Amino acid sequence: RSRLVTPPLSSAACLPARRFSLLRESWYHVVLVWSCLRKRRPTVFFDTTGAAFTLAVAKHLFGCRTTAYVHYPTISTDMLALVWERRPTDDGGTRGSRLHAAIKLVYYLLFAALYGLAGDAADVVLANSTWTADHVRSLWRSARGRVRILYPPCDTAALGRAPLAGRENVVLS
Repeated sequence: RSRLVTPPLSSAACLPARRFSLLRESWYHVVLVWSCLRKRRPTVFFDTTGAAFTLAVAKHLFGCRTTAYVHYPTISTDMLALVWERRPTDDGGTRGSRLHAAIKLVYYLLFAALYGLAGDAADVVLANSTWTADHVRSLWRSARGRVRILYPPCDTAALGRAPLAGRENVVLS
């Protein structure tokens, strides 16, 4: 048996923890997939994480057919809009100066372009919702016509019988 090699998740060699997280996380996925595919090469590589860069590695470097089932894209047009409009948020917008916002927007745009190119390596593209499908279509341009929606299987029969009276009006995510 051979062991998989994973990248160090925290070391002095890594980028600062709060900087370039999209790029850093994508790099970790690529290294992990590279390590796995060197050990065992499947006929079809099936990604369910939304890490599109792994699709490019599997297809172009290892000759696999590729399928992506995207639940949430690594970057979305909503994230780009938050930075473009300089809306302050904890998850993608910006609170800094105009210069900080401009640098972040360039980073996001470059990352989105690379993400789109990587996503184009998918032979089959599935999305779990119309929202996700719309974002994937806008980012993975050459895969646009191949995006299909496959809703996750959920048994909702029991939910229809659940009493609604007396419940607190909240949304959990």
